Amino acid sequence: MKRVTIGRNPSCDIVIDNQMVSRNHALLNIYPTGKLEIVSMGTNGTKVKGNLISNGQRYPLKRGDDVVFAGSSYLDWSLVPDPMRVWRILGWAIAGALVLALLVWGVIAITDKIGGSDDKESEKTEQINDPSAPKADVANEENAGTAENASEKESEEKSKEGLKSSDKAKQIDADAFFPAERKSSPAKSGNKKEDAKHPQQHQQPKKDAPVSNAEEQEWGRH
Repeated sequence: MKRVTIGRNPSCDIVIDNQMVSRNHALLNIYPTGKLEIVSMGTNGTKVKGNLISNGQRYPLKRGDDVVFAGSSYLDWSLVPDPMRVWRILGWAIAGALVLALLVWGVIAITDKIGGSDDKESEKTEQINDPSAPKADVANEENAGTAENASEKESEEKSKEGLKSSDKAKQIDADAFFPAERKSSPAKSGNKKEDAKHPQQHQQPKKDAPVSNAEEQEWGRH
């Protein structure tokens, strides 16, 4: 704690040139935390914000309060040391630095955003002005679609060819297994029709009856 003496005595820390003020009129206590107290010791009294304080009483103060000695002399706060001044200055400096950093960051972010939008707009305008410029995404999609269509067509053609080859193989197997039946079936059907028309001509002669040459020739034809 620091003590500051106030009075008309030249040895005081704060000298007040007024005959109404006592030689050692008041004592000011300053704590490291910034707390202030005043103790009045003068004959003509001390007032704080219009309130007369008793001699020997410790009265709390705040920096900037009106303090009047002997009813006419005011306390000059600029003469009172301020232990918290350094910390206040440091706090204001840190706060200012933070504000400045935020402002710089905001400006950089805004400029980057504006620059990015300008780049996108310039790219769009270049694509519009140059229609012959290749579009990689569209070309890739078209190539992928054509490749898929081609693969589907090839698979369909292969499946059709496989079905045709299987049908041919089945037909060849059937011809190989049943060639005689297919060839003889028309002849058999024709013979059946002729037998139905001439049932007596195709009857074999009895062994006991003689067979004439004409009947043998007719039998040989059929």
